[in-house]
Amino acid sequence: MQPNKVNRHLSHRGRAFLWSLGIGLVAALVAIGAPYFIQPIRDQVSRADITAYDWLYNHRGAESQIPQVAIVEIDKNAITNLQDRNISYPFPRAVQGHLIRNLKRAGARIVGMDILFSDLKTGAALEQSDAEFARALRECGNVVLAADFSASSGGQVDQTASAQDFPAGPFREAALGYGPVDVPQDTDGYVRRFTLTLPHLSMVNIRKTAQYPQFAVEIAGLYHGITPAQLLDQLRRHRFGSTIIPRSPDDWQWYQPGKTAWICYANRPMLSCPLLEYDQVLGADQDAASMARLASMVRGKIVLVGSTDKSEHDAFDTPLKEISDRSRPGVEIQANIIHTLLSGHYYSPFAERGRIALLFALALLTALLTLGLRPVRAIAPVLLLLFAIGWLDTALFNHRIVLRPCEILIAVILAYVFETIFQYFTEEARAKEARRHFGRYVGPKVLERVLDSGKVRLDGEVRHVAIMFTDVQGFTSLSENMTPADAVGVLNIYLTRMVDCIFKYDGTLDKIMGDGIMAYFGAPAVVPNPELQSVLCAIEMQQIMREWRQECERTGMPPLKKRIGIHSGEVIWGEVGSANQVGCTIIGDAVNVAARLEPLNKEYSTEILISDAVSQQLPDSIALKYEGEVPIRGRKEAVHAYSVQVPSTSVSNGAVQ
Repeated sequence: MQPNKVNRHLSHRGRAFLWSLGIGLVAALVAIGAPYFIQPIRDQVSRADITAYDWLYNHRGAESQIPQVAIVEIDKNAITNLQDRNISYPFPRAVQGHLIRNLKRAGARIVGMDILFSDLKTGAALEQSDAEFARALRECGNVVLAADFSASSGGQVDQTASAQDFPAGPFREAALGYGPVDVPQDTDGYVRRFTLTLPHLSMVNIRKTAQYPQFAVEIAGLYHGITPAQLLDQLRRHRFGSTIIPRSPDDWQWYQPGKTAWICYANRPMLSCPLLEYDQVLGADQDAASMARLASMVRGKIVLVGSTDKSEHDAFDTPLKEISDRSRPGVEIQANIIHTLLSGHYYSPFAERGRIALLFALALLTALLTLGLRPVRAIAPVLLLLFAIGWLDTALFNHRIVLRPCEILIAVILAYVFETIFQYFTEEARAKEARRHFGRYVGPKVLERVLDSGKVRLDGEVRHVAIMFTDVQGFTSLSENMTPADAVGVLNIYLTRMVDCIFKYDGTLDKIMGDGIMAYFGAPAVVPNPELQSVLCAIEMQQIMREWRQECERTGMPPLKKRIGIHSGEVIWGEVGSANQVGCTIIGDAVNVAARLEPLNKEYSTEILISDAVSQQLPDSIALKYEGEVPIRGRKEAVHAYSVQVPSTSVSNGAVQ
């Protein structure tokens, strides 16, 4: 018997647990595998993660202003003011040289020109202007020029780039350095990342290396005291100074030719740096006060010069939400890249192994939390888990750690859906099993209660029940005077009426033994007062038998008399039998007592005999007569027996209430 008990325990408890573990694992594998193998799903997951982080970006704690950077902006006001001074736009290069000289005098440490100077002008005046600009670059010795490698959407570098993408030779030789200003755009056109180095495919007479530090990265390196050769070596190892630059969290969008990191935009939603008007900086040398004012704003800083006029098409969408739109001037994006590097405020991806482990753990937890719960009730723990994931994601993001939670959310939702589907089919299977086990033994009401409760165990459990045994007095001798067909016909009519009565009072038919019946009340469905239910059933049975005898007098059928014995107590209820034939029944001393009470009706000339255990649970409305102590064969203690007086009219089942 011990192996059977173990098997039953595993089948009824362990099997559901193991199924839930399997469901959680499948949900986790689908959540990971579907985006990995199916491009459209990967794109949707990526877009959902990015959308979530755009929202978080705009609700994070404010970044401080960039203390190391100031911007000299070329806007419509500056262009208009200089036109009034007969300086047309684009400004002559001699004018640009005058600007960088003023910035040098004011103490700017590094000047970054986010303006392309890729060609040399023709004509005496223009050539002189170019020469003046080159002389200013050489004399100042702190200017970094912009190159343009034509990065397209998604960070792909134009394969047809040429030497024209670099500053013209005299300017390149005179400048402190130069680098490509290109920034990669994600598939939605937003700039969230920057590229550490960019390749160039046309290397004739330019440099021997195939990689170039990005414009802002080179400026930050020079400001940090890192030589160009050292910087390039560090960037190859994804480092800046003594700090490791974390890889871009959205690793499925990596810009493959170089390496990328997320930009930590500062001071939302206003512009990130102090802004200086181009025309005011250009005229700062006209008086000492203006130069002093300029020096107070740029001394020791990085000064970026570029257009902030969106009509110049040098503006990009960013995750920062403005009142009007999300676009930012390219020069400001360069300033934020510098801020990211100098502050070390990098957005790091959550450790991939940890993220996968968390995904599996939460998928398994979801499956186990919803185990055995109906879908509506299971929503509460699932929503709690989803809220916890959102809270964790927000907390990590505020510490600049990117979780990428969408796959985790998908795993939790899939675990809930799969568990719900499993529960549905399990419920169907359980309902079929319950109908197979109990359909012939209990009435429809009890069967529905069994199915609704979902708590029926067939491996044996202790139940408090009232047990009824009935027998027809003298049926064996009566049947000898009848043909077999008539005997069976009479017995079927009798049993149909009796079984219907048992089901009416929520009883369970245990077995039919010829003309004898064994039934019990209180299992598999629990009833409030099984003793009262059994006695009311017995009274109605005897009333039916009285009507039966009146019928027999009219039809000539043999009159039948019925004896009933009832006792209550604790029994073991469950599935009992051999490997090939099993059935639900009850076992215990209470069964023996009820079986012994039934034949004692003949000695006491009674119709219904009950024990004192039953009588104590009955209301006063049911008339009882004490018959005395009754010895029970096989039992040391006698039983106090009571006979039930059967009224001529039916007793209302309302007494149960």
